[in-house]
Amino acid sequence: MYDDVVLALVDVAKKHGGYGDAVAEAMQTCMTALRPILADEDPALVTYFRKSAHTEGSRVLYYDGSLGVVFNTVKSGTIIPIHNHGLPEVVGVYSGSILYRTYNRLDNGDIPNVAQLSLREERLMTDGDVSVLPEPPHDIHGLRALKDTTVMNIIPGALQPIRQYYYPSESVYIELPAGTKPADGGGW
Repeated sequence: MYDDVVLALVDVAKKHGGYGDAVAEAMQTCMTALRPILADEDPALVTYFRKSAHTEGSRVLYYDGSLGVVFNTVKSGTIIPIHNHGLPEVVGVYSGSILYRTYNRLDNGDIPNVAQLSLREERLMTDGDVSVLPEPPHDIHGLRALKDTTVMNIIPGALQPIRQYYYPSESVYIELPAGTKPADGGGW
């Protein structure tokens, strides 16, 4: 049953390139369908662990090299700095609540370590809420967990080996290898 629910989401995601409104809708359906399945079963038993620089734990529900479906556990008060992945993404709150910010990039990226951003959206996301993060260069986002939260992500492709962490108020960014985070916590 668990596999059927996740694979139905994967089918929709593959059909639509891994992101967009149809994928967001399929993710909401998947999260609803997983609730009774996972109610009596620890998600750790039906997924495998992946190291994450920003979260307590990252559990992979599905990965085939070109598409990933992941659960991330984010503890209350955790801030995931404003960053990009170099690809679009669908983000859903399976349980808990986050303050989620997304940004548009206004400059053309010609000057290294300079980035002019505008806040596209700041919203409270709770159980079942989903957001579609567009393609680069507008794939810039960050979040603050308002309580212990499980976030579900659909990642259509391989994450870039270098992350850009943004400081919108200073119009700059730094680059770090994937799996690391800024020592100062980022530009949240």
